[in-house]
Amino acid sequence: MIDQKVQLLRGIGLTELEARLYITLIRESEATGYRLSQLLNKPVANIYKALDSMARKGAILCESSEKTRRYSPLPIKDYLNQLESQFKQRRSRIEYELESLEARTGAVGIFQLKELEQVYQAAHTIMENANAILLVDAYPESLSRIADALASKAATGTDIYLKCYTRVDIPGVHIISPNAGLYGKVNLEYEWFTLVSDNHEHLSSLIKPKAGRVEQSVWVRSPFLNMVKYSGMAHDFVLNLMSENLQGATSIKQLQEDVGTWTARLMHNTYVKDTLAYLFDHA
Repeated sequence: MIDQKVQLLRGIGLTELEARLYITLIRESEATGYRLSQLLNKPVANIYKALDSMARKGAILCESSEKTRRYSPLPIKDYLNQLESQFKQRRSRIEYELESLEARTGAVGIFQLKELEQVYQAAHTIMENANAILLVDAYPESLSRIADALASKAATGTDIYLKCYTRVDIPGVHIISPNAGLYGKVNLEYEWFTLVSDNHEHLSSLIKPKAGRVEQSVWVRSPFLNMVKYSGMAHDFVLNLMSENLQGATSIKQLQEDVGTWTARLMHNTYVKDTLAYLFDHA
């Protein structure tokens, strides 16, 4: 358990020795450097060097007297609040300094994502960058991570079509839910998670969310490849919409009209026309 706590503290910027010192100080506050060296069985010089570093980072407090110095840990909540504040300040400065650079992350390319949080961050970026239309195919675990963002994006006027596998209601989002009641009856270890936007980018992922693992995920930025992906998803969505409405249609004519409406929205929109024109011009 100690090693797990050490790893967590290393994740917020402490070295291994600093992390062990912090944990030791929680148990034995107001300890001297000499006492800490005995407890951790480390050279005194190394202990004082680490304590000085921790003091500069703001992780500990030092009480000095004429003969000795005693150290106490800053409460972990206070230390984390301090780190969060520092990060926000650095983030604002970095964004300000770098936003004027010509190099943008929107360059054409195929990027592999290895971490689950990278996948969800990419999904949020794609949603933010979408202009008029966004297609999403998401299983319940992944959908729960983006549902609020989908509602917010739909409120801006973006036309969003969501294919999902559980019964949901997201304001402003067109819901396609084939076999919605089946998901809870089947124990699926893996989930597909796909987004395609009209900003020439898409995300395709096979993930294991409960285990926090990514089996495969690519973030693609390319007008051509995105058009191919968009076309496939759009036709799939039309077929699913047609299947959902077969029982409710009063006539073949009504079904044909509905299919025509969905096809027009998904396949004959401005994004498709402009992208095809761009691709033909640059062929």
